[in-house]
Amino acid sequence: MSWIFGYFGNRERLQINSPEIPLHSFQSYNLILYAGGNNQTVFYKSDELNSSCWASAGVGLKQSGDGYKNLETNDWDNYLRPKEVNLSEINGHFVVLKYVENELKFFTDQLGLREIFLIKLTEGWLFTTRIDWLKFFIDPEIDFQEFGARWLLQNQISQNSIIKNVKRLVCANAIIKNNTLKVEQNPWQYDFEAGGGKENFDSTLKQFLSLGDKKISLSLSGGLDSRLLLSYLLNKSSELWETHTFGDPNHPDSKIASDLLKAVNLENRIINEILPSEVKTIELLKSYAVRSVVTNPISSILNLRFYNLIRDENKIIIDGGFGEIWRREFANRLLLLGKKALMENDSKKIFRLLEHSKPNIFSEDFFDEMQRGTITQIDNLFKELPDLKSIGLGRWIDLFSLKTRLANYYAPEQARVDDHVISFMPFVQKDLLKMLFSLSNDEKKNGKLFKELIKQNSSQLTKIPLVKGSMTHPFNLSSLNARLYSRMTNKIGRYYKSDIPGELFYLVKEFVLDLLHSSQVQNCEIYERKKIELLANGFSSNGFKFNSELDWFLSFELFRQGISK
Repeated sequence: MSWIFGYFGNRERLQINSPEIPLHSFQSYNLILYAGGNNQTVFYKSDELNSSCWASAGVGLKQSGDGYKNLETNDWDNYLRPKEVNLSEINGHFVVLKYVENELKFFTDQLGLREIFLIKLTEGWLFTTRIDWLKFFIDPEIDFQEFGARWLLQNQISQNSIIKNVKRLVCANAIIKNNTLKVEQNPWQYDFEAGGGKENFDSTLKQFLSLGDKKISLSLSGGLDSRLLLSYLLNKSSELWETHTFGDPNHPDSKIASDLLKAVNLENRIINEILPSEVKTIELLKSYAVRSVVTNPISSILNLRFYNLIRDENKIIIDGGFGEIWRREFANRLLLLGKKALMENDSKKIFRLLEHSKPNIFSEDFFDEMQRGTITQIDNLFKELPDLKSIGLGRWIDLFSLKTRLANYYAPEQARVDDHVISFMPFVQKDLLKMLFSLSNDEKKNGKLFKELIKQNSSQLTKIPLVKGSMTHPFNLSSLNARLYSRMTNKIGRYYKSDIPGELFYLVKEFVLDLLHSSQVQNCEIYERKKIELLANGFSSNGFKFNSELDWFLSFELFRQGISK
């Protein structure tokens, strides 16, 4: 990721070195700052007297003519040079730091797609955008009451740090002055009365796909959301854009994506490579685990390891990430089955409706702690969001998704991708989200709005099936019928099963078994030893084949070790 790392306070008895070679650095009597990673997504400037500076990490977007412009050094400087900084009109995702007059100020995007961590030391404050770099100053300890929802649900509910004694700054601004931290929450400001509807959604999305002289490369899958983006790009000159799909060329996502381009006499680029050596693969797994913060199983890296191959192509990567918010797809089970529980603020029932299947590898005490913490997070969410009975169930579900999903599921991957390319998700830009509550429930249901726009923009795209997971289904099926169709297809075995996850596990089998039998795991109080032994024995006796429970165990254990000293 593009990163920021440093210390603000009394430096007399503290030596600070950059964990990686930085692109930029600044030192004064009370500040040391390093910034680095991808020079396309990290920017910096200091004054001639070296008495003030600023740094940004991430991607900022501002409206420019009939499109949007990716912010560069001079653009950021225009926003950050004034005494009073106002970043409210900037879209994108970012962490910004400004040092002037012995004050250190932090700004993060309102949707929570980039974050920074702060630690109070004896005579100052450490700050870093990298959770794995906290270990250079403290011995990080996971807070299982905060972490629990990441394991028991699809993602964490709160926006608190999962590391004890660490402040996570997300959807917030802050200032450190006289060794005191003052935080001001800065969440996205929704407006239930905003107008616009389908027409404004259409025109604004077109603008986000007009990025000046930067060529767009769309990460295309077989799903609905990236297909909508493709339908808009097809109405632009083909010199301004292209598409790509990561991973297995035989997967339905790759095949359907390629079929979509063939239908319009163009070609989709499949980006894939064989697995590297065992040693390099292990390093890849370790790096992904600590960057993804247990949001996905470790095998997810198989399709997410190719950004470095397009790093030097000077393109802006876009994808259909979080298009689900416009279809009210996330928490659909809660919407359909949880009305009574929501109306009664019944956090325990909501917890059960949101439970997400992952292996129960933890000891009873730690599992209970995670469960209690998760229910507490749901309790607190009811206090933070508007009263459900006042705004209505649908709107509450939308706000619930925005507040919990972006900062806790999408943010880690967005930060990881920032290390390689300029990338953003058009569907979660503030200027587009203004229209979220002007759309009717009918337009959101079954992806009606997206399907209508695809048909309007490029009707031939509606003739090709959609992909859900590893199965295809007809384009015009409702959400319910698509799920029923997928279940039937799965039952009769008509789905694609890739060999690549199995190849991954077989390649690293010795590493995995050594890890399972290591003292770090066997003597770790958080695990139930018998459950770990079952994982190890099952992996060995089954010929080292892919195992979904082991997939999640590796995601957590490699994260735990990666953040530790």
